[in-house]
Amino acid sequence: MGIDAFLEEVRSRLDIVSVVSSYVPLKRVGKNYQGLCPFHIEKTPSFTVSPDKQMFYCFGCGVGGDVIKFIQLIEGVDFLEAVEMAAQLAGLSLDEIRRESPKDKREKDRLKALHALLASSFSSILRTDAGTVAREYLKSRGITPLWWEVFKIGFLPADMDIAPLCYKRGFTQEELIATGLFYRKGDGLVCRLSNRVIIPICDYAGSVVAFGGRVIGEGEPKYLNSPETPIFQKGKLLFGWHLAKEYIRTKGRVILVEGYMDVISMHIAGFRETVASLGTAFTVEQAKRISRLTRNVFILYDGDNAGLKAAFRASKVFYAVGVEPKVVVLPDGKDPDDFLKDVGPLDLEALMVRAKTPVDMLIEEDVGGALGTREKLRRIFELLEDTKDALVVDSVLSYAATRLGLPFEDVRASFKESRRAVIRKQENRDNGRRVSWERDFLVYLLRDPGLFERYRGKLSPELFKDKEVSFVVDRLLKGDPPERMVNDCGQDISSLVAKALFSEASPDEELSVLEERILKRIELFELERIKRRIKELAASNMCDTEEYKSLVSTYIEKLKATKRVGGGIHESC
Repeated sequence: MGIDAFLEEVRSRLDIVSVVSSYVPLKRVGKNYQGLCPFHIEKTPSFTVSPDKQMFYCFGCGVGGDVIKFIQLIEGVDFLEAVEMAAQLAGLSLDEIRRESPKDKREKDRLKALHALLASSFSSILRTDAGTVAREYLKSRGITPLWWEVFKIGFLPADMDIAPLCYKRGFTQEELIATGLFYRKGDGLVCRLSNRVIIPICDYAGSVVAFGGRVIGEGEPKYLNSPETPIFQKGKLLFGWHLAKEYIRTKGRVILVEGYMDVISMHIAGFRETVASLGTAFTVEQAKRISRLTRNVFILYDGDNAGLKAAFRASKVFYAVGVEPKVVVLPDGKDPDDFLKDVGPLDLEALMVRAKTPVDMLIEEDVGGALGTREKLRRIFELLEDTKDALVVDSVLSYAATRLGLPFEDVRASFKESRRAVIRKQENRDNGRRVSWERDFLVYLLRDPGLFERYRGKLSPELFKDKEVSFVVDRLLKGDPPERMVNDCGQDISSLVAKALFSEASPDEELSVLEERILKRIELFELERIKRRIKELAASNMCDTEEYKSLVSTYIEKLKATKRVGGGIHESC
């Protein structure tokens, strides 16, 4: 079935009045239904639903559309996600139009079922005698049983083997290993989450797709999260979204924090509109997700220097999607959890009222000296480096120029020169012999055989611009153990591999950030491969072949996906 026919079938099976009324109280007025608009604040109903036209429209804010558009807006999802949700309501499956193979779908369905079983098991263990130490820890954090239920919190003691339970439910060792949470030890498996309070991580529909674990007592790392899997990509999800979206919509704002424990503390304190990125750099896709529900964004990171720097990095992403956030600065370097315990929610609300935009913070910063204004502009320009919308850029620059008492044209000219310099610097870095982030990723690959196995099918030497990294990856793919490279390769390769294997120092960048970069590189590499093949077929007058048509269709779909996630087919790494 084609996409157009599928959409028509979905619409024909759904009654828009029934769907809308599950979110909004409606009252019949003549041949239509009316209610208070869920997309803006109003006291007199101007939101109308027509059963005849199967459409909705708000005379107050001008929003309207069909049942799929309503789901997209009310759930804060993109079009394809709205189609999938509507299809489920209609009793249809996207399998009829999606390119995903039956094998891949079965794998994802099994992984989700396994995660659901693990979440249920961890939650049950928390309530037994074996969970006493975890319950005491949660009590010390002010997390009561009510909130265990809300967030599906669980526990796994260090001496408990959870694998046999999974085997009894029909899951295999290979499936447990595929979660990234288990590793082999002797004939059995060990769960990496043992001796940890376990927080399930849910997708936007509320299904468990990963876990975060906080160690009890001493141990490193303090926090441990699931690696990426076919059902879990860190940069695409926001922790707590499925619980917060209704509150975001009704309160008209969102609070972004750094970690899941901060989200839990904020929800307990009454700030139910709080979400968090998942231990990785805040992404464009996450920012777009938020912007669909609200443009009133508060960034509430730790109050220390590291937290403020992270807040400005997240702000940079928001500007890239046309949203200007406000940054809440906590005093004395506190994190949200500490501030709520020491001071309370009323004082936090007061801080939010006084929160300022990043541009205002930079303009009002006390930067002395003859070049103080120039330094402020430099940092404002940094905020806009990834912003492609000229209207957004000009609006920010005009505001900054007015506040700083500078001619707008001079500020804009300076910004354009600054952007050209950034591009030149980027090109020089990528054309250089060494690419630092590629070397950091190689360190992780060499130290963690499991990570290499997960990426084996996706990697190729051509992916890497650093010649030495490319060489090592080629040898690894051919089955050469790293120890052999230390012995029989040249000095540069030997030193690179040996340092990775024997040094205890951590790479400069976190693995999660590097994985985002390499996955983006893989996507772009695959796009180029398809593009080359399309050109080859076109040059051979084979445009009527099934291969050509299939490749063009695949290329268009992948190009759209790349633009949705990264803002365009370019690489900024």
